[in-house]
Amino acid sequence: MKARFYLTIAGLFLLAGGLIGSQYVLASAKGNAQPVAPVSSTLSIPQGATLSGVPQHLAIPSVHISVGIDQGTYIASTKTWTLGETRPSYATNTPLPNTQGGNTYMYGHNRAGIFANLPKVQPGAKAIVTTTNGHMFIYQMVSVKDVKPTDTSLFDYRGSPILTLQTCTGLFYQNRHLVTFKLVGAS
Repeated sequence: MKARFYLTIAGLFLLAGGLIGSQYVLASAKGNAQPVAPVSSTLSIPQGATLSGVPQHLAIPSVHISVGIDQGTYIASTKTWTLGETRPSYATNTPLPNTQGGNTYMYGHNRAGIFANLPKVQPGAKAIVTTTNGHMFIYQMVSVKDVKPTDTSLFDYRGSPILTLQTCTGLFYQNRHLVTFKLVGAS
């Protein structure tokens, strides 16, 4: 009887903490958003010249994500990723944002100020990547999937330019939530 009482109390505390925490995440994410220039309705990919650059900033206006980007990498020998605590990372062992092809991959924690709102992205949403050399790449969301942390199939992609963003998901954040965008414009 006593154990049941303590389990009930613990469950109520967890529920209350989850509700309070989710409100904090939403409020923090909205407070940390930086203004983003509107996305042009006439998007295009320049023909001929290849545009490319090191990602510096990522914005997804529809879910109030606006963050600077650090550099990170996948360490194949240990099957781990380098991971920053305050900003998402661009996986330097994937293609830079460009107009020719490949999967540009960025990943970050599922927390306020990073990718807490990433699971809320809806099909058709725009993602804007600006680079250190002044290029802007505009992507449109096309798919979502959850994978195991050991899934490295992102390195196998060959095709037109895409952007894949990843954060943790699941009850204990045991899975990886991948959101894929196709390139629709660049300047």
